[in-house]
Amino acid sequence: MASVDVLVLTRAGLVTLGVGVVATVISTITEAGQGLVGAVLATAIVVIFFSAGQLVLGRVIAANPQMALTAALMIYLIKIGILLALLILLSSATFFDPKAFGLTIVACTIAWTCMELWVYSTSKVLYVQPGARPGPSAPAPPDQSDQGAHE
Repeated sequence: MASVDVLVLTRAGLVTLGVGVVATVISTITEAGQGLVGAVLATAIVVIFFSAGQLVLGRVIAANPQMALTAALMIYLIKIGILLALLILLSSATFFDPKAFGLTIVACTIAWTCMELWVYSTSKVLYVQPGARPGPSAPAPPDQSDQGAHE
């Protein structure tokens, strides 16, 4: 796993868990047990979905770096779509407070996304692997031994 993936998973994960804890405390105070269940469930869903997405993105980038942006946008779209579907499906659930669930998902998603952007904008990511040899499409360097013979 690349070091930037580890940074995203740890930093974004910790900040998201922190936001989830704050949301859980607020939800428990305002909505009692149902608020607690909704906020904990929402925090777990966001951390699991976004961690899985980061792991998949890291594997795609390692296998095919040219697909990085396409894969990142597709993974993000899928995550947001699944979260929206969960919000709609669970909006009438009675075992937890849907407001606490929805607001915690939104807050945790914003926290994860902001930390992910911060990690990527402050990290120095190598675009060229050190020690990598040029591929078949790269021109060969000129032969230095023949230059003295033509002068």
